[in-house]
Amino acid sequence: MREEEKALAGLLYAPGDPELRALKLKAHNLNTDYNATYEHETDKRAAILRALLPDLGPGGFLQGPIYFHYGTHTHTSGKTCSPISISPCRTTPKCSSAIIAASARALPS
Repeated sequence: MREEEKALAGLLYAPGDPELRALKLKAHNLNTDYNATYEHETDKRAAILRALLPDLGPGGFLQGPIYFHYGTHTHTSGKTCSPISISPCRTTPKCSSAIIAASARALPS
């Protein structure tokens, strides 16, 4: 079983695993890129969020600053808006999703 699979299953895993370190580095770099953008750079922000949160729906956004540990393990319910900063840093999807749900709201269709 890969270390990422162990983490997602809630099992003890090695965070220093090269695959997990690469995911974390990518997410941390995307966090930095996003946090360095201006609010009017909506296309640039949207592209970064799509790379970080694969199921963020069209028109979804996060005000920022953002701090994701892995990003790809965090799932949203599609069109999400967060007017406050969020920091989902846990690996398990249940925890990250709870943080997103607590601080975000669905945009009207």
